[in-house]
Amino acid sequence: MRGATLGLGLLAAAAPAQEPGPPPHARAEVVESLRLGAAAVRHPSDGGGKAWLVEEKGAAAAVAGQPGEWTLIYEAGELGVAEGGAVYLQVSPFWGWSTPQTEAPDFEGYTEVTTAVRGLELEPVTIDQQLLAVHLRGRGLKAGEQLRFVYRGLADRFAESDSRFWIAVDGDGDGVRKVLEDSPGVRVRAGETVRLHLVLPTTAEPGEIVRLSIAMLDARGNVGSREFGEISFDLPEGLELRGGVGIHDGAGGVEVEVLKAGLYRVKASFAMVEGESNPMLARAGAPKLLWGDLQIHTGLSDGTGVLEEVWRYARGAAALDFACITDHDRWGLMFLDEHPEMWADMKRVANQRNEPGRFTAFLGYEWTNWIYGHRHVVYGGDDGALYSSFDERFDRPEELWAALRGQDAITIAHHSAGGPVPTDWRVAPDPALEPVTEVVSVHGSSEAADSPGIIYRPVAGNFVRDALDRGYRLGFLGSTDGHDGHPGLSHLAGANGGLVAVFAEENTRAAIFEALRARRVYATNGERMLVRFSLDDAEMGSVVAAGDADLTLRCRVVGTEPIERIDVIYGGRIVDPETGASQLIGVVADAIPAGGRRVFYFEGEVPGLEPGEYVYLRVVQQGRGVAWTSPIWAE
Repeated sequence: MRGATLGLGLLAAAAPAQEPGPPPHARAEVVESLRLGAAAVRHPSDGGGKAWLVEEKGAAAAVAGQPGEWTLIYEAGELGVAEGGAVYLQVSPFWGWSTPQTEAPDFEGYTEVTTAVRGLELEPVTIDQQLLAVHLRGRGLKAGEQLRFVYRGLADRFAESDSRFWIAVDGDGDGVRKVLEDSPGVRVRAGETVRLHLVLPTTAEPGEIVRLSIAMLDARGNVGSREFGEISFDLPEGLELRGGVGIHDGAGGVEVEVLKAGLYRVKASFAMVEGESNPMLARAGAPKLLWGDLQIHTGLSDGTGVLEEVWRYARGAAALDFACITDHDRWGLMFLDEHPEMWADMKRVANQRNEPGRFTAFLGYEWTNWIYGHRHVVYGGDDGALYSSFDERFDRPEELWAALRGQDAITIAHHSAGGPVPTDWRVAPDPALEPVTEVVSVHGSSEAADSPGIIYRPVAGNFVRDALDRGYRLGFLGSTDGHDGHPGLSHLAGANGGLVAVFAEENTRAAIFEALRARRVYATNGERMLVRFSLDDAEMGSVVAAGDADLTLRCRVVGTEPIERIDVIYGGRIVDPETGASQLIGVVADAIPAGGRRVFYFEGEVPGLEPGEYVYLRVVQQGRGVAWTSPIWAE
């Protein structure tokens, strides 16, 4: 197809002036609710007492997504709970426990609440998702007196070691409650292993010894703890196992020697469970490609799992090369910006998990701004401050960037086209601190209105392509925005996920940050496709000289499934040749059919670009899997 001419003639886009006032899709009601909660006066008896699980009928553990019965005891503290006060049971609202209810014994979530205290009448009522309030009538609870909860329901569908049964207490009956920070938790175990997840490096050198990572997963991506005998491998010619297979608690791997250049996929099976790895391209001088997830939530905010086990999943089960846990500054049952010890734990564990050359762990958090949009902050070093979106000194993007200026940090806008809250693209991203943006996550794609897997509640004119058409220069990445304890693999339990692929010669914080700032990255919705894209000698994320001369566009894709097409997207100002009128827009100018091949190369001619114009590629596989390259701009 050499010599084919692609695309339309475009003129440069100019960045608009910053527009004043709150954006039309701001979630002001959420901010107001948070401010009312912060301003509420808590009585000394609020949050008093203690609670524990009674280990009976195997209640010390649960199986993901399976029914069970758990008994909890609440004991009033020194100040008791007044008549008219309330005790609350909230099973972890993230992500699948049955909502406690007291009306239908034969249905999930049925909860019996009893007490031995004479004269005390209990009035239980379900008031929200997974939240039961027990109002005290007739009299209150004195110190040491107890309530007994017997809860029968489905366990969370995601495994973790400490899924909390949150108890909160309104001690004086004024409607303001406080959570018991040491509320008890239960271990949720994985279900039956039904998937063998295999991961190879995407690129390798002939003669190199690489690691084939292996994880035994249940239907929702939880790591199974049971093992069922030896694993059988189907290795293509050119690969050879070195040493034995090491599997511990459902995850591990084996070393593989690359004997010669080639394109490889490895199959393996055990006990009727099969798996196939991602493709690995082995050739001399192959660029090193690293895979990461830079937006992950844990039980510290509104996710599943404790820090250590989520980091372990990222490196072990998902076989990521780098990751960042970014819990919310102010969201969930306990707020990070009110608990400096939690932020200190996040720093400590990230630095412990960081192993330069083997696995890179970044420190970060989510700036959860309900007016201008959510961004996560990622630090490139061992330390960093938490600038809360709830703090009036840092509650605008410009204020956040001013606080971060001069530090080794970047910010990344996410679910920018809709979802929980869209990004206010009227505020121009700081070119030094925000070189990339997230185009896909569990929420869906924010790339463009014509994107596969579009985000829910999309806002017209607010997609990432619209931001490019404002003149912003942003590279593309994906991350899970995962809340299920499965960094890098959240797409296994849903329609979408997210990964970022980074071309970096070393697996270190400095090298990965350099690649992010250079926009030498691309995004996928979870699949580990190999994608190369260039215009003449310019690689994705960089620039070409503007002018009239045609440019040679090259793309090379190795898919995880058959490839349907490659979309070539142009952006800038389109000029109507008859009227001379211009319109600011990005368009899919060409859709190159790939014929269902898993390996697809294309080369063609692109008309010369004017300053500010851009081109990027969108790779669409049959069935599952989409990738987006960072754009190449003209200047």
